[in-house]
Amino acid sequence: MDRKSIIAVCRIVPPFLSWTACIWVLGNVAGGVRGTGEGLGFHIFWLLILAQLPFILGYLFTAEWRHGRAAAVLLLQAASLMLAFAPVAFFRL
Repeated sequence: MDRKSIIAVCRIVPPFLSWTACIWVLGNVAGGVRGTGEGLGFHIFWLLILAQLPFILGYLFTAEWRHGRAAAVLLLQAASLMLAFAPVAFFRL
């Protein structure tokens, strides 16, 4: 796998996992699972969040920092991570 492929994968996977975590929380809230403690939904949410760490680190180590796009991608990843935690904060889960 060459460097550009690694950068492409590490750029796409974290926002996808954040969107999945956000939809997972909204689905649990819509299904009536609120404030039940550390159930399956809680564990899957945290697995989706923690699964992003290797991809973010991979992007940090392989990104081409001479171009301005690298910082924009990290900003997008941070924004998508905040999006994942938004329903958790809103519904106080």
